[in-house]
Amino acid sequence: MKEIRRTDVRFNLSREEDRRAWEYLHTAGAKQNRLIIQAINAYAVLEERESWQQTLLEQIDHSIREAVRESLDNAVLDAPAPTENTQSEASRDENDSAMFDFLDSFQV
Repeated sequence: MKEIRRTDVRFNLSREEDRRAWEYLHTAGAKQNRLIIQAINAYAVLEERESWQQTLLEQIDHSIREAVRESLDNAVLDAPAPTENTQSEASRDENDSAMFDFLDSFQV
């Protein structure tokens, strides 16, 4: 038993994008339904792929940030004892701020 669903699509021919789609659809002749189904499915696959890529980029960004933070924490722990020539607290805070601004620039 066939299970068929029907839907309507409207095209505003005063819009360039709609008009081009209308013209292309009508050059397909009897294959209009198949063309529409393929276009919708291709769009859905593209949307899923973009969502997957965005998730992957966010995970990579998080991993890099964690690795950099761990490295910086280890570098601070391994640093030599402060002497009179060490940076002032204000200068150190400014450098830390600049470093984190730089790292934030990699955020997607």
